[in-house]
Formats: sequence, C-alpha cells, structure tokens
Amino acid sequence: MKIFDLTDSYIKNILEKNDLEEYKKSFPEFFEHYYSVWAKEENFKVTLDKKEVKRNKKIVLDLLPVIEKKLKKLGIIVPKDHKILIFVGQKNSNGHSFKFKDEYITWLALESYNTKLDVEVFATHEIVHSLFYENHKNENIDDFWQEDKVSSRLINEGMATYISKRAFNLRGKDALWASYLSEKEKSKWYSECEKEKENIKKIISENYDKKIKAETEIYDMFNASDPNDIYKFRSGYYLGLKVIEKLLELEKMKDSELIKMSVENIENKVMEICGK
Repeated sequence: MKIFDLTDSYIKNILEKNDLEEYKKSFPEFFEHYYSVWAKEENFKVTLDKKEVKRNKKIVLDLLPVIEKKLKKLGIIVPKDHKILIFVGQKNSNGHSFKFKDEYITWLALESYNTKLDVEVFATHEIVHSLFYENHKNENIDDFWQEDKVSSRLINEGMATYISKRAFNLRGKDALWASYLSEKEKSKWYSECEKEKENIKKIISENYDKKIKAETEIYDMFNASDPNDIYKFRSGYYLGLKVIEKLLELEKMKDSELIKMSVENIENKVMEICGK
C-alpha cells in the first residue's frame, strides 16, 4: 500500500494558520469530492489537535500492514500500489473510497480512529469498498454506488462489515460499531436488532429497488441519528451483515469470491434472501 499523508498540511494550514483554502490545495480533487458528498465546508471545525493527529496517525499506520496480512489470509489481495489517503476531516464519516484518475483510493479520516479496534474494523471496511469497486470497473460500479439505492447500500456496507468481521474474527456487534459504542450499548443495540430482524428485513425488501432519500425511514436506517431507536441508528448495516452471511452460507462461497461476484448476481441473490 502507498500512503498519501495530508496531516502535515492539516497541522500547518489548519492548526497553525487557520487556512482551509490552503489545506484543500494539498489534494484539490479529493477535497472537492469530500465537501460535496461527505461534509459541508461552511460547517468546518477543528477536530484534532497536533498531539491527537500524531497519535491517531500512528495507530492507523501501525495497523495497515496487519490488515493487509489478515485480508491475504482470506484470499483477498491488496495490490502493492493501492493508495491510502490519511487526513483530518469533519467527523462526518470515518472514510470510504474516492475515484481518482481511474483508480480507487481509500480515504481514512483520522478523527474517527482513536483505538486499535476502530482501525481493525473501519480501515479494513473502507479498504474493502475500494477493492470491490476496483474488481467491478467494467460493471458500471460508479452507477451502482452513486445511485444510492437501498440494494446497493445494503450490499456495499454488508460486504465491508462482513469482511472486517472475518479478517479479525470479531463479534457482529464489534464489526458494526468497533469502539464507537460501549460494550453495554453495543449489546443492547444488537439484541434489539435481532428481535426486530424480520421487520427490518420487511422494510428493506419493500424498498429494495428504491433510491435512498433524506428524511425517510430507510435513510434513517443507514444513519446514526438516534441511539434510542434502532430504526434511526444503523439497523440497515446490521441487516447488510446478516444477508451477506446468509449469501455465503447458501452459495458455499469463499470470502475472496464475494468481492469478485458480479454486481447483477449479488443483487439478485440478496434480493432473494430479503424475500422480495
């Protein structure tokens, strides 16, 4: 893996000069994407101090080789030239994949990586997104993600969650939350999702081919706005993990085959599992 490190620019241009425009110049194409999709520039705020930047950066860089080895054990190869972008963002997302010059760069927002478990879970998760996109360049994969249908979100997030769970032999609740919630909070949330599983599946099935729109029940299920209500606190991710686990069980597939499975095939199989 090759590292694009924007932390020196953050320290110099944000912490020392308070100059967002200069910070954005460190990778204009990425920041244009970031502030159009993931964050609002007008809400910009400082999220890490210098000490925190260095601490979180070390946690991430120390664990990236471990992630690479763990994925390799599953038969999933991270190309040597795969690029990882580390920067400090706005605490809106821990990362994703960014298309730049016909390749997919995994970006990681350091303010979201405070513990070893955070990196094991979510850095792996974001790398899997990039590998999935790279493997499906010839299948209009950009449309698959950008259309943001319920089906694509369910599959995309379920697959990445499943692979990180398998890579580090994690419990489902840890693969879904890492250290973002306490043990008690994770257990309560997961138990409630288990109880509501069939209803969650019913809602997903009824909306499977629809686009996710803001301020709707489906939108809330893939976001985290109310920790007291699983239907507004990532229950869509829970079901994504469950349907991907069921898919591998039914198809008797290897983990490495999952991210290479055709988009059309996986959509159809998951649709069957959801009972649509």
